[in-house]
Amino acid sequence: MSIILHSILTGDEETLNKSLALQLEFHQKSVIPSEDLWGSDEAYICDEAVALANLDIRYGLNVMVKHDLLPEGLLIQPMDG
Repeated sequence: MSIILHSILTGDEETLNKSLALQLEFHQKSVIPSEDLWGSDEAYICDEAVALANLDIRYGLNVMVKHDLLPEGLLIQPMDG
């Protein structure tokens, strides 16, 4: 997560998107099974990734990651100006 936050502050979209994708993959392959989250909200949405993606957007960065755990409907719309 610290790499994602650093990427936001430095405006490094490439590292940001790679790190966000890795976080989503980790959540799907490790967190859900290890914490037995099947059938819970956490099995369908990665809250941390949604929050970080929205922070990215707020800072004017493009979130290019597409993943089932990161529903586009939960992402804010980019601000104009």
